[in-house]
Amino acid sequence: HEGTLPSRDQGLLTGPQDLIYNDHAAGLPEACGEADGGGPLQPEAWEERALGLGSWASEGRPGQGLHVVNNDFAVTKASAWHGPWAEQTLLAAERVVARVFRLQRPRWLNATYYEQRVLQAKRAVSTEAAVTPTREA
Repeated sequence: HEGTLPSRDQGLLTGPQDLIYNDHAAGLPEACGEADGGGPLQPEAWEERALGLGSWASEGRPGQGLHVVNNDFAVTKASAWHGPWAEQTLLAAERVVARVFRLQRPRWLNATYYEQRVLQAKRAVSTEAAVTPTREA
């Protein structure tokens, strides 16, 4: 953001930014919030809050039915981050479509990529979230 803001305001950001965290951290920085029950907020919990998934989307909660999908709300390990690209927005949108609307992977999207990056198979996202109907587009 060099040159974007007056010199006295150089420490400020012009807008939201991707949240990039240290690979070896115990959780996200304190400024990101606290986990339910205390302690550092974990990246998975941050994403659920930002996307409006999990307990944050349960019946009667203020944000129920609201889903934010934008790369500015993405959370990524420093070693995996490769720039502020639209990929993060598209991944977030696919995660909401799979988990909230329970649609399967579109046929054009690589199955391995979908399992690893959208369903985040290593994080044990429920496979029941991706059931019929299938999307053609």
